[in-house]
Amino acid sequence: TYSEIKSVTFEKSGSFSVYPNPATTYSDITISTPETGNNTIRIADITGRLIFEKTIIVNDGETIKLTPLEIGLSQGIYSLTVTCANTKYSKKLIIRK
Repeated sequence: TYSEIKSVTFEKSGSFSVYPNPATTYSDITISTPETGNNTIRIADITGRLIFEKTIIVNDGETIKLTPLEIGLSQGIYSLTVTCANTKYSKKLIIRK
């Protein structure tokens, strides 16, 4: 005898990439989301202090350009977190001057 066949679908998950990293004058953040909607970008220093936060509407695969000097980042290591669709994604961002 055979078992009943059931289909299983997985939700598309989001992700993001940062290039170049280490960055000097700018960094492109490419965000892939399951759907268009609000996404929050947060940058914290190594102690966890929030340096930058911005909520933006992003289309799937859209690229956002960050300029470290414009948002007050000096040389160092930062935690970059993107929240989309109630899911958080984090990467290390290194700034060199």
